[in-house]
Amino acid sequence: MQHQQHRYAQVLTDECEADLKAPANPQEACPKNCPFSAEINNPKEYCHFKCVKPEECGTKGTIPNQTIPEKEKVKENPYCRYCEVEACARCTSSKPGEEDEAVEHCEQCMTGYTLSEDKKECVSHGDDVFLALAAVGVVGGLLGAAWYTSLAMKSTVNPDGLKYAQASQMRMMVTQDHHGDEGQPYPFDTNLMSAHVAGPGTTALFRFQGAVLIWGFLVLGLWFGFVLFVSKDLLILGNRAATTPRQLCEVVFWGRHRQMELVWTKCVWILCAYLLGTIGAVVYGVMMAKYFVQYDSERATLSDYVAVLEGVPKISGEEPAEDLLKKAVEDAVGEEVAKDVIAVSVGWDFSQYISQVRHFIDEEAGNGCRSQIFTPRMASQKKSLRAAATKHLV
Repeated sequence: MQHQQHRYAQVLTDECEADLKAPANPQEACPKNCPFSAEINNPKEYCHFKCVKPEECGTKGTIPNQTIPEKEKVKENPYCRYCEVEACARCTSSKPGEEDEAVEHCEQCMTGYTLSEDKKECVSHGDDVFLALAAVGVVGGLLGAAWYTSLAMKSTVNPDGLKYAQASQMRMMVTQDHHGDEGQPYPFDTNLMSAHVAGPGTTALFRFQGAVLIWGFLVLGLWFGFVLFVSKDLLILGNRAATTPRQLCEVVFWGRHRQMELVWTKCVWILCAYLLGTIGAVVYGVMMAKYFVQYDSERATLSDYVAVLEGVPKISGEEPAEDLLKKAVEDAVGEEVAKDVIAVSVGWDFSQYISQVRHFIDEEAGNGCRSQIFTPRMASQKKSLRAAATKHLV
């Protein structure tokens, strides 16, 4: 760990009560004849302290409420502190230099706490809440276990329904390829980035997750590379513990100084992470596009059974369009392929009449929430719509 010497730091071995700027090195503690560090009571002098004796805490220009000398928490760097009764809303400490067992006591606890008789601690009521929740959980668990046991002990009254339900459940499961027998689940160690368990979409999903993990490990490895070859302080910036006010000032000063010295590592890391993510996304997209093309070319999919015809001339629509187009396709592909032509489906260009078509579809479907009254005017609209739509047959 690197510590920079503060330009205002002073190490006093024979003087006390001097106004000291908090040093950057925590080992520069107060001398033995006045070992306690007390914060100066002056808002303009931030992080200024005096070295005082234990009976002088809260006096000689230091913060009046910091009257308790504390040397147990940080033995190598004693300090003067406030009254610190946990969960206390109004705490009172002893006067400077007063020797009493009750150097601090609470006058009023926070909401949800009760003051003990000796006024040294505030007792929480949270334990009662947790006990009540635990009791509710236990009762609910027992009721659930009893309900499940009663169901398990009942006899089967509908074996056919049970058998059908189990078969339906088995059909819904993703199982290995099988013929005739029931399919078995895939092994737990199946690599979902290469095994096609539920189509190319599932494989693509897990490949994306794998790519994200690889990206995360790469940027994490880059950061640890900075830690290893530049400075280990990158691991502790913002994490150094500070118990006393003086230590807090030391940590803040040191952290700010080291942060400015090492800020270039963060900028380089962010730039590398961005470039790695952007370039990686492009590479991943190209790889997945090639994967889908390869997957489709190696397997019989729906696209292998369909041909799309474009540029078909407009016809009136009164002719049997499907039969005409099927015969035209059969004549075009030859006798060998013509036998494999099953059917032809035509597409209607009715983009200008979408609302009217939907209206008549709802009417023909007999929606119970709609009126079934069919007026002569509506019949005329329907006839004209049919005539207009037939002119746009593709």
